[in-house]
Amino acid sequence: MSALRTTAFQTVRRPDHQKGAALSIRLSVILSDDLNRDIDRVAGTAANKSEVFRKALQLYLAACDGQSRGLKLGLFEPSAQRLQTEITGL
Repeated sequence: MSALRTTAFQTVRRPDHQKGAALSIRLSVILSDDLNRDIDRVAGTAANKSEVFRKALQLYLAACDGQSRGLKLGLFEPSAQRLQTEITGL
């Protein structure tokens, strides 16, 4: 069994934050060591952990929106012009 690790993300509200503008939140997440290592690996090559989570949430929300419109999420192979993998269970 993998140990769990809590990872905290904090975004501080800027002093020039205008009333009515979008608010920032602080989020704490409990991750398995395996998942934390995978996120570290991806974050080390292209972004930081916060950016990885933001992109993952954007993808998840887009998948949920598409699913509500009858669409599916998958990995497309451009050279063969075909769907390589359908992603299910979101």
